Amino acid sequence: MASTDAQASMEKEILGTPITQVVALTAANLQAMYATPVLVVPAVSNKAIVVNSVEFVITRTATAFTSGGVVAVQYNSTANGAGTSVQSSTIAASVVTGAAGTTYTVRPPATLSDIATASIKGIGLYISNATAAFATGTGTAVLRVTYRLID
Repeated sequence: MASTDAQASMEKEILGTPITQVVALTAANLQAMYATPVLVVPAVSNKAIVVNSVEFVITRTATAFTSGGVVAVQYNSTANGAGTSVQSSTIAASVVTGAAGTTYTVRPPATLSDIATASIKGIGLYISNATAAFATGTGTAVLRVTYRLID
């Protein structure tokens, strides 16, 4: 019984510990994520992912991205950025389509109030965008999501 108690105690400690997931996004990922959201944090069985922060660092080249819409990290792989956002506000499309160079965008988490844990338990996080796909660009991005797991 002692080992079971110790194991349960350790699991509770781990559940509250912030975890950071870093995902590199290629130009192909950025262009396709409107229709095919990119997995950021895989689902964890019987656990809900609660986000602490979202950081988006993009390095644009002389070949600018065009079109596209606001960017968001969301629960589930819903196309067209139509999932439940995990951040307080979206990332403007102009962050992706801007002039050559590197920029940093940080978003705090969305307010989760009275959300049933069953609706987000066992569901992964994805990055997508709304309105239309980004086109042409040759830049890359790095997405960093800090989160914790809860029962």
